[in-house]
Amino acid sequence: NSAPARRRRRRRGPLVASLATTAWVVGGLVAVDLAALIVAAPLVWPVLPTAAMVKLGIWQPSFYKDEIGWQALVAQTARAWRAMPRAERRDGAVLAENYGEAGALALYGPALGLPAPPSGHLSFQYWHPQHMPQRHLLVVGYSANSLSGICRDVRVVARIDNRWRIANEEQGRTIVICALRRPLGQLWSTRIASDRL
Repeated sequence: NSAPARRRRRRRGPLVASLATTAWVVGGLVAVDLAALIVAAPLVWPVLPTAAMVKLGIWQPSFYKDEIGWQALVAQTARAWRAMPRAERRDGAVLAENYGEAGALALYGPALGLPAPPSGHLSFQYWHPQHMPQRHLLVVGYSANSLSGICRDVRVVARIDNRWRIANEEQGRTIVICALRRPLGQLWSTRIASDRL
């Protein structure tokens, strides 16, 4: 061991010790962050299967409770759409009462043959075709009574059911076939579009 080598080790000593301490602190903070993420993730992201969320009760405080059952809602809507007479489907649209139902139908509906769903709810009211000549609707989420002003004929064909019976915003709402009094485009701004939450 020469004197210059000893001096080099002494100079590196405080720096190496400082880096080692920093590494432990950073490592500890990363571990704490990961632990918090593991605990919080099921509450803010759908990282668990729905059945696990229901069994553990995680769905109750979650931000996505109303998304539980979306695929079932869309499957029920697709069955009702296919059951409509072909002429009504050609002259028809699927109308969603709120943006959650419209989001479910827009996400999962195309794979099941559903048309793009307009909805008059909040900002979704602006995302509709320019021309809406449809005279027949398959209406998702509205009550049959609320449609009497725009429909001359109303027939409830299904009730939305998520198989877990979670009391979210969609559970129990109706899917209705409606023959409109006037074309959809003429009713849109006065009877369907709404800024109410």
